[in-house]
Amino acid sequence: MDDDVRRKQNEIIIGIYTTPVEDLLISCCEGLREIIPFDHSYTALNDQSDRFKAAFNYQSMDTDEETTALYADYYHTIDYLSWFYNQGIPATVRSTDLVPPEVIEQSRIHQEWESRMGIFYTATACIAADNILFGTISLMRAKEQGNFSDEEMRILNEVNEHLCNRFRLAYPQWCESLYDGLQCR
Repeated sequence: MDDDVRRKQNEIIIGIYTTPVEDLLISCCEGLREIIPFDHSYTALNDQSDRFKAAFNYQSMDTDEETTALYADYYHTIDYLSWFYNQGIPATVRSTDLVPPEVIEQSRIHQEWESRMGIFYTATACIAADNILFGTISLMRAKEQGNFSDEEMRILNEVNEHLCNRFRLAYPQWCESLYDGLQCR
């Protein structure tokens, strides 16, 4: 990794610990755009306040409100990766690591929503700790740009490790005690 990429990655990591949580995910996307090319991004937070977990606060710095609302209101329910996001494990993944490209192309969400934006490849960071999914960041790009590289995924993973830590520190009441197995809150 060259020095400029490392410097920008370090700036993102410092921002993770200094940016207000409500602005954090969009801020990370803005920083990541400088070192990982993508066409669109989405972020979502997860509500952990009761036994019915739900994503909310869908945001995008580069997608219009109507398209963002379409995902939030409907397409999240048929997202071919939602089963993975909801595992509550910290992870970064390319969509094609879990779903073959030909299945993606045949999916309703791709045909109706992703293709509308001209995207095909997705890299997602699941921000989680202690079996709690706090939120996600998804970076998306056109098929012509090619899939996310191993190096880009390594960078996203390092950033996600810090996001997971920050959310765990910010919301300790939602995390299980690792020592006695009691659910906090």
